[in-house]
Amino acid sequence: MQAELPANPIFYLQVSNEEGNYFWSQWWLADSKRSKTNAICDSIPKDCRLIHKALDGDKVEFTCEAQVPFLKDSMSRLVTLTFTTKEQKFVTKVTKAVLKMPKASWVEWKQHRLRLWRASKVWGGKDEDDKDDDEKKDDKDKKDDA
Repeated sequence: MQAELPANPIFYLQVSNEEGNYFWSQWWLADSKRSKTNAICDSIPKDCRLIHKALDGDKVEFTCEAQVPFLKDSMSRLVTLTFTTKEQKFVTKVTKAVLKMPKASWVEWKQHRLRLWRASKVWGGKDEDDKDDDEKKDDKDKKDDA
């Protein structure tokens, strides 16, 4: 899975070279907002100074590790995130992000997501009897008022 970010002069993702800054990301699928049901992984924060040391010379890529929270024993099954950068006006900008996940982990994640989707359909159903009960209650309230 990959995402490409434009080299926009106003809106960009910067890897700062200042002390105390960490690079962290969340990956999710489908919706514009992250939720428990669409989360793929959360990267483990990495010191930006270490990233800049890895980018010394002509190198333009750095890697991070990420945890897929729904996998069984997820801390020992970390996935790899590879980021490509571009230096513009002394600012290191991320231009591409790639998530590499083993097929077995991807299948397990998809199965978990399918279970969550099925559970939401079961719990989210509307019972037609509720409508009849509401109408009966309204009728009873009208009789009590009269």
